Amino acid sequence: LLSWDDQARKYATVEPVKVKGQVARLYRYIFVVRRHIDKNSNEATYYIDVESELLRGILRDVLDLEGISFTPVKLDRNFLYTMLDKLESCQAWNAIAPLDLQEIEHLGLLVDYLKSAYADTTHNLLSLLSDNHITYDLLWALFKPNSLVYTTCSGTHKPRCVRYNFGEEKTTIGGAKHWSINCSYLEFNGEDMGSAVIELTISKFRGAKRINELEAFPLQYHAGGTGIRAELLRCGRMFMRLRGTHHCHCSGSAFYKQNGELVQVPIDGRIMVDAAFFRKMNPKNPQPRIFNDPAANWELLGSADDVSETSLGSFDSVSRATSFGLANELFIDQTQGSVADENLLICCPTVPGFSLQDKLWVEIAVADITEIEWSSAPFDGLALPDDQTETILAVTDTEQDSGFDDIVEGKGRGILILLHGNPGVGKTLTAEAVAEHRKKPIYSISVGELPTEAGRLESQLSRIFQIAKHWDAILLLDEADVYLEQRTPQDLVRNGLVSVFLRVMEYCQGIMFLTTNRVSQFDPAALSRIHLKLKYDDLDINARRQVWKNLLDRAGTSEEPVNISTDVLESLSKTLLNGREIKNIVSIALKLASYQRSRVSFSHLQQAVAASKAFMDEFNGTEHVSSLFN
Repeated sequence: LLSWDDQARKYATVEPVKVKGQVARLYRYIFVVRRHIDKNSNEATYYIDVESELLRGILRDVLDLEGISFTPVKLDRNFLYTMLDKLESCQAWNAIAPLDLQEIEHLGLLVDYLKSAYADTTHNLLSLLSDNHITYDLLWALFKPNSLVYTTCSGTHKPRCVRYNFGEEKTTIGGAKHWSINCSYLEFNGEDMGSAVIELTISKFRGAKRINELEAFPLQYHAGGTGIRAELLRCGRMFMRLRGTHHCHCSGSAFYKQNGELVQVPIDGRIMVDAAFFRKMNPKNPQPRIFNDPAANWELLGSADDVSETSLGSFDSVSRATSFGLANELFIDQTQGSVADENLLICCPTVPGFSLQDKLWVEIAVADITEIEWSSAPFDGLALPDDQTETILAVTDTEQDSGFDDIVEGKGRGILILLHGNPGVGKTLTAEAVAEHRKKPIYSISVGELPTEAGRLESQLSRIFQIAKHWDAILLLDEADVYLEQRTPQDLVRNGLVSVFLRVMEYCQGIMFLTTNRVSQFDPAALSRIHLKLKYDDLDINARRQVWKNLLDRAGTSEEPVNISTDVLESLSKTLLNGREIKNIVSIALKLASYQRSRVSFSHLQQAVAASKAFMDEFNGTEHVSSLFN
């Protein structure tokens, strides 16, 4: 007989118990129906021993029962009932192979028996299904082996589809019963592509319930019809494209696990999708177990007489298997290297990745991932002299390897660039523009991300540098003077932090930008390690004009450009504001215009300045603002 091997995740052949005496005479029958009484629930489960070699051959073909030996085969009766439509089709169409009269007779006896034994069940089931309802006690009959099951992702609540294997009732430690269904889906763990197993739960309920209100239900009952299938197919194709390492954009949902709980987080920014590196950097994170050997995983089917109490996992002592489904075929056509639509439907709805903005390792909803729309002219937003822009581009051209390296292996391979100047002159924007121009990810190191204890700081910096090297990302450390301030004999703790930073910086193997508006506070040893130091002057009238124009152009559209005259733009340019202050004013004006459902105009800019005028006058002494907008 065949028994499910939970460790190997397959059905294994077990030698049948030798019987003697009168019981042995049962082998002369075509099939034998046996009843098993569960010692815990006192409920009966029926099994069918298939004695006829002719009938076993038909079942092998109809149910894809590969590798069944010519010994009595025992099948769960409920399972056979869920396959009754296939058996009837074989009987009516003679579709599998030309059947002789004896084979037809044996199959007919089995079909007639199932129809008779389940006559009341069929009547009740058809009555419920005609109104798209089901009762808890008939859930076992709702799900057909190998059928597609609709549910939602527990972490993102996005639609997902899986393939049904089998179901069983379980009882939690607290005594609550529920219907558990074992399903398969297509997964990629960074190395292998294949089937993974997921267990879905349907809570016990009273009376009849609409099928599409269940926590999981057959896809055919989804109200979305072809629309939901199209959505699942799109996600499946995107999932297949996202294997490997990809720099993408996400605007939607993601989640991570913390203390065994799922924590959902919104993501709106650029991400790195990289399953293999995700597993490497998060070794304690549970990994999906992939089955990609059809011989090891895809045969069915039978059950043992008893359900072992030692195999109940985290549940209590009641677990009664009532239906055993067909295992999946191998998902991927190894000869063609393609995936059929039916299998694209069951691709995992999330991919493991990293949010560059939030610095989080998360599972990201595939449906929310899009390609990056790179800026065609990233330096246009900067008011930099041409020679300074050329110098930055030349130094960051990592494709042109000079061959110059440090004497010590692994040191001196990176490019460290220090940008210093007053706030709002374009230092941070320069690093972002280089990343945009090179089409590389940018990893912005925030001061809050770094610990203040030397040992932990070195570990965290090494981890960040490892991430940047793996993805060829550009590193950006704003306010670098916080960690690279000149050492003094009085502050040994800070001295230790500076020493750690200096040591780790030497092993940087990519591009790293450091920004500061207090370059005079830098430790001399830090300055000596930096390859390029660029001073950013305050914006002059020409630079401010360029910043205003670029930001106002971005605030409008080709259909509705910003309504600002040349004279107004010239007046704006005379206002003594830095780039960040200009950006904030335009941002507020844009929100005001959006609230009023109109285009950005001079009045919106006036209102935006008025909102912060008192603060700007007090701290910046910008009397020009008052004269311009009064």
